[in-house]
Amino acid sequence: MDNTQLLTEVKQLIGKAETGKALEKLIAFLESAPRFQYLYQEALQAQALFKKAERDESFGLVSAEQSKLSYSRTTQQLLQLVGRLERNELGPFESSPAAKKRRYAYWAIGALLLALAAFGGWWLLKPDSSQGENLLAEAENCPAYPADDAFNILLFPFQDLEGQATKPHIAINSSLSQFKEQFDINCEIGFYKADENDPNSFPTSYDDAGRKASSCHAKLVIWGTSGKSGTGGTTIQMFYKFLDENGKLPLSKLGLTEEATQVVTVPTISSIVTEGNLTQSLEENIKLLFGLIAHESGDKNTAIEMLESFEANDSSTTLVKGMVLADNYWATNQEDKALASYDTVLATHPNYFLARNNRGILLYKNEKYVEAAEDLSVALEKDTTDPQLLELRSDAYIKTEQLDKAKADLSRLQRLPPEERHIDVDKKLNEVNKKIEEQRQIKAEAESSLRHNPANTSALLLKAESSHKLGEYAQAIQAAETMLRNDPRNLRAFAQLIIAYRSQGDREKTAEAIRRADAAGVSRAELSRLVPFDLNEIAPIRTIIDRPVLRRQ
Repeated sequence: MDNTQLLTEVKQLIGKAETGKALEKLIAFLESAPRFQYLYQEALQAQALFKKAERDESFGLVSAEQSKLSYSRTTQQLLQLVGRLERNELGPFESSPAAKKRRYAYWAIGALLLALAAFGGWWLLKPDSSQGENLLAEAENCPAYPADDAFNILLFPFQDLEGQATKPHIAINSSLSQFKEQFDINCEIGFYKADENDPNSFPTSYDDAGRKASSCHAKLVIWGTSGKSGTGGTTIQMFYKFLDENGKLPLSKLGLTEEATQVVTVPTISSIVTEGNLTQSLEENIKLLFGLIAHESGDKNTAIEMLESFEANDSSTTLVKGMVLADNYWATNQEDKALASYDTVLATHPNYFLARNNRGILLYKNEKYVEAAEDLSVALEKDTTDPQLLELRSDAYIKTEQLDKAKADLSRLQRLPPEERHIDVDKKLNEVNKKIEEQRQIKAEAESSLRHNPANTSALLLKAESSHKLGEYAQAIQAAETMLRNDPRNLRAFAQLIIAYRSQGDREKTAEAIRRADAAGVSRAELSRLVPFDLNEIAPIRTIIDRPVLRRQ
């Protein structure tokens, strides 16, 4: 197979997003001749990274956005290798191990030349101005933005992998321009003057795209490729990168005032990267990007309008959409919608710290203490010594009478420096310890009564309640089950069973206990009055549909 045929097939596979197959085909070809040794080694490295990304994703070791970013970078490496093979550039790439060895040799020679310069051989050394010349050349390819204070967007012509003469960048520019005029956003869009015959004038990586955009004073750069899909249509891979200082999306972290009466916001840097690969339709991609542009520009209402109309089709864009929407909902006093957005994010990213923190704060403010404590527990996994989260969770535990858990949080707070606390921890801890002693006494008296009469319903109820408050969930469950054996429709026994399973963290058994109560004919409305959380969120009520009975003729 000659180079041209191989490159055509590899490009087709890339266009179909079949990166693994494209790598296998390229590696098999490069292995065939010694002159491809450098490209072959780099292709093997790219394949290893691709397989690692697949493995990490399958075992759930990385988040969806991290996985998507790894695949995008592998695709960029592959495109870079294809471009070098097309140009017959068979030497080591500047960032490859072989190139690094070559640079080490150059550095050694450079050290020798410096030594010679010290003895009068300075004329042997000449300054290398190529980097400055490259930056100057790139700057000359930049569009002339009319205003430096606008949100400048740099758009590259998309690289056509199939020779189809498709120009997605024209449609992108048109859509962005329409949205700009429609919503009166202070942004400017310009094309980079890329040379179609020089692949190096196109971005070869996210870092390279960022460098080119920086030289043009742009705040967002968009580039990509187009090719044939498996069904004969066109597949577009669209890459983007927002230029900021840290490469992460700025969002708000919610907190409460010291009196826990008002929610306050603190600007924070989320773990969401501001670069990536969009594979949806151009229309959907533009909605997401323009929503992010509006968010970064401070136009909350436009960000909401654009993102509400964007249909996320993967976990990565669900995370971005949900978190940015929630941020803008909160900023525009739409608390219920912010909560719903956090719900959507956590349905696909259940351990995402910032969403758990923010939803936990809002739930606490709305007096949903059981749910708030669960969210704050996940948030505390990232920072186990966050004083405000510990204070709020300990108070949520006190309000739901989970005394052992409240004591554990207050004990942790007690070990923190006094200046970091906002409450009188010693006073709170003394109050909780007193309540714990009272519950131990109540439990001991109940157990004494049960030794004389194991079927004593009042004593069983007291034991179930006190055991739950002391964190002895197995005993609480056992006492509740004994009550139910004696009285299968006992309302309070079901309530204690459900509460104990929820406090134990077993949502499956919590739902099962709710369904058992339903089956026993216990009123869901009456049960809800005894349980400090929404039963329908755990086990929705099922509607029974009567089916006609088929009779033999």
